[in-house]
Amino acid sequence: MDIYDVEKELSKSNDIKLDYENKIKSFSNTNIFTELFQISFNGKYGIINGCSFCEPTSSTNWDSINGGWGYIMLLTKLLSIKYKFESIKYELVPIGNYSKIIDKDKKIEYELILNDIKLRDKFNVAMMAYLEYLAEFMNYLFKEGKIKVTADDICPRIAGDKINNKSIRIEIGKDKSEDWHQCMKFLLTILKFLILKVLISENEAFQENIENIDIINNINEIKKTNDIKV
Repeated sequence: MDIYDVEKELSKSNDIKLDYENKIKSFSNTNIFTELFQISFNGKYGIINGCSFCEPTSSTNWDSINGGWGYIMLLTKLLSIKYKFESIKYELVPIGNYSKIIDKDKKIEYELILNDIKLRDKFNVAMMAYLEYLAEFMNYLFKEGKIKVTADDICPRIAGDKINNKSIRIEIGKDKSEDWHQCMKFLLTILKFLILKVLISENEAFQENIENIDIINNINEIKKTNDIKV
């Protein structure tokens, strides 16, 4: 019996069947997404669940970077499932340090694994595919009225392979990593925005319990350090 058989058998038990809508309301003082996913910033680096998006050209940092992308993929997948979003083009497969994105049309797998800086082009393609997925997901949330803001209210903004004109591609050369560091901070800011705003808009129980000051401070910090406009 493999893990899938075990899960199938467990799902038949009335003891573990949970009514999602009722359970979510019981967490009147808890934002479960912020409990599961801790996003922060340390200087020029973005961090999720202790995994820092630090210097990508150093092999000693690859486990942290791969782990961080694993958490990003899991968070995005959970949000997508919660709001019944299915990308036209991509499917996310969050499996920790070995997460990947599947192009459903081309039937190609893009692995979000950085294990050789000489093969960074493959990693770049995977990250760009993720940004395309995220942009599609956010457009869906706006169009369906899942969050009570407009696209113009969000900063940073995604455009192709860039967020606020900073490319997510890893390039080799003097100071080239700086753009990637900033882009990853912008990406984590967007995800933190979604965690807060999406849950606030759909779960009244969170209305008086989620403080927005941290996300506002993070955006203001980015503005100061990067001279961007919100």
